[in-house]
Amino acid sequence: MWLWPAFKRETYWRGGWALAGLLLIGLVVTTNRGGYQRLGDIGLWSDSHIQAVTQEQISLTTHTLPIWVIRVLHNKAVTITHELAQNYLTHLDPNFLLFDEPQPRRYVVYGQGLLYSFEWIGLLLGLWVILGGNQRMRRLGLFFLGWWVLSPLPAAVTNQEIPSLVRSFWMVLPLSFFIYYGWEWLARRWKRWGLAILVALYVFSWLRWVESFTILTPAFHPWHRNVADQRMALAMGNYVNNYDRIIVERFSGQPYIYLALEGLVTTEQLQTSYPLRREADFSLGKFDFKAGDCPVKPVDKVLFVVHKTCVFSKEYKIVDRAPYADGNDGYVMVEWRGRSN
Repeated sequence: MWLWPAFKRETYWRGGWALAGLLLIGLVVTTNRGGYQRLGDIGLWSDSHIQAVTQEQISLTTHTLPIWVIRVLHNKAVTITHELAQNYLTHLDPNFLLFDEPQPRRYVVYGQGLLYSFEWIGLLLGLWVILGGNQRMRRLGLFFLGWWVLSPLPAAVTNQEIPSLVRSFWMVLPLSFFIYYGWEWLARRWKRWGLAILVALYVFSWLRWVESFTILTPAFHPWHRNVADQRMALAMGNYVNNYDRIIVERFSGQPYIYLALEGLVTTEQLQTSYPLRREADFSLGKFDFKAGDCPVKPVDKVLFVVHKTCVFSKEYKIVDRAPYADGNDGYVMVEWRGRSN
């Protein structure tokens, strides 16, 4: 077959063993207790949204279509396939590859994608050079193209942080392969001028990345950082002894980690709280963590640590605030003063 590369047989054996080793590692990671549980938590098949969408479609078509048609068109397998295809294609979107679209946001540098924004030229040139080259290079290109096509699958089968910068990171190597050959072809054609232009573009892009990382990201993406959690935990040291309970609204991250770092939650409490802290609501010592929206109640000697969007009456007094890096509030700390106050 023409797709079968003219490499030595040993090359295939080595490649096969390397692939088998990677698959074995992936199998071990996903089938051990922690990995299997994590996969079960974030897999599309366990997403309540899938079931809700399916049920809504069934209810809307119940009095319109025959039951057998409904079962064929609207079932969990069809909905999962649709979501998987949508998740997969977002990882091939130029906005993900070149611009400020990847997830999770806390790992993203403002204005930066998986590649520098000008590298799409090298990528297209590389695809053209490799796939239009001699037989050996074409077959090698098909291998890396297949690698690129398969790379988003681990991210596509999950229901969180799509498109995922972390779970699809394997695509960096095949992308770099094509970009390298694109620039190599350009440098051979333009010689010194081509090399000088590439060096200038990379130096400029690197400087822009440094500026984005150090200045722009803290200003434009502060809500994706944990500064508010850190400042809230630091402030708790001043109030923890003044209240019987402290209710913390969970709207991002894991604030209890910063409370532990400040010594307000002990290591023993953290260890014994698992797996309870995987629930929406749980307690650690004096702290009650609530996933509800604005969990304030008219109760004395209780400090409520809520999101800035929480709306409460004049019977509650603002005690303190924990802002983000740009000065906007993250947490607001309030207490009930009662009608007599």
